[in-house]
Amino acid sequence: SKLRHLAPTSISNLFEYSMDGLIMKKRQILAAATELFMRLGFGQVSMDTVVKEAKVSKATLYAHFGSKNELFAAVIAHYMAQEHIALPQLSAMPADFDDLLSHIKRYIQDGINYYNNESVVRLYRLLISEVNKFPEVFELFFGDKQGRMTPVLAEYLIKYANHHKLNEKGCFVLASQILDLIRGASLWIKLVNNPQKEQFLLDSKQSAELVYASVELLLTNYFKE
Repeated sequence: SKLRHLAPTSISNLFEYSMDGLIMKKRQILAAATELFMRLGFGQVSMDTVVKEAKVSKATLYAHFGSKNELFAAVIAHYMAQEHIALPQLSAMPADFDDLLSHIKRYIQDGINYYNNESVVRLYRLLISEVNKFPEVFELFFGDKQGRMTPVLAEYLIKYANHHKLNEKGCFVLASQILDLIRGASLWIKLVNNPQKEQFLLDSKQSAELVYASVELLLTNYFKE
């Protein structure tokens, strides 16, 4: 065959060309699918719709994504990378209670900035509009445990409690309370367009300070020896 007579460098070039083509097709699919899902929602987009919009064959689409659910999960990751969305990160394990307060205060500010991001708000609007009809969207949206802020924050608090020989019971509830306070001063206001709370959106630093005042009381109640 002709392939046998190709020099090694030619075979390598052919392979690279083929891989480049596959990558381009995948990007083409993700770009089209992202636009469709974000505009129409999960329920209104079919794999046939994606095929038409991306201008690829059905075989090509399924070669990259085995199902609509798999494609939607990839779209969420693609959208977050495209919009430079990164989840708030927690610092290293705090040395003492004051250190914990300092770390959480920084986390609150990062959390408010995250939830005030219009690209994040758009994702949550998509989730809320679809999750009742399609419960699987919740799992696809948040991914595994590491993609969810509440379990990650709860685990951080549990590790702190264990390290300092404190009671870890209730850490998941505590994490939920902290994040609900953060969302209440940012995301929920944007989602419902509440005019009476719009002042929270004008100064994110002031909002973070107000949230921190409440969180400090919660943490003191849970952890202070």
